[in-house]
Amino acid sequence: MKISIKDLFLIPNLITLFRLLLSLPIIYIFLNYNNIPNSNYFVVGIIIIAFVSDIADGFVARKTEQISEMGKLLDPLADKILTAIIIFSLWKISYVPLEYLVILLTRDAVIFSGGIYLTRKTQTITPSNYFGKFTILSIGIYFLSLLLTAKGSQFSLFMMYFSAFLSVSSIFVYFFRGIKILKGYGNIQ
Repeated sequence: MKISIKDLFLIPNLITLFRLLLSLPIIYIFLNYNNIPNSNYFVVGIIIIAFVSDIADGFVARKTEQISEMGKLLDPLADKILTAIIIFSLWKISYVPLEYLVILLTRDAVIFSGGIYLTRKTQTITPSNYFGKFTILSIGIYFLSLLLTAKGSQFSLFMMYFSAFLSVSSIFVYFFRGIKILKGYGNIQ
């Protein structure tokens, strides 16, 4: 595994860094939530931009053959940081229950810790899988439903339970994927 600082300046990684920087206006908006008219719509716009940039960085990386270890590290990290900021902010303004916050933060902490362990053992960074990306998509849809529909709508309630189920399931998916990878490297009998 070789992470190079110069890879930070590859176009896909710059797109990822841009997504990470989107956390700053989100923090500002939520800190001033009651003083910014239509604050929900600003947050929705930022979430949509983040989603498009997440698709764009992967697409650009594959099309330009600029897939890098730096990108494999930055992309899920940016997703986790942005998701944590949004979920914490939504909890702070009483849009989501504490249990949901705990599920998401636990999921991300477990997957991130497991990823670090796996990287140390295999000397490679394992990229995100489709189940993880689908889980993040469901969380994003839940966030959007909270911000665009009446608080406590049936759809947002469904998305909360659905994304929580996927979040817990993804811990197991990543765990068994990690076991399989480690077996391939001869670290587990």
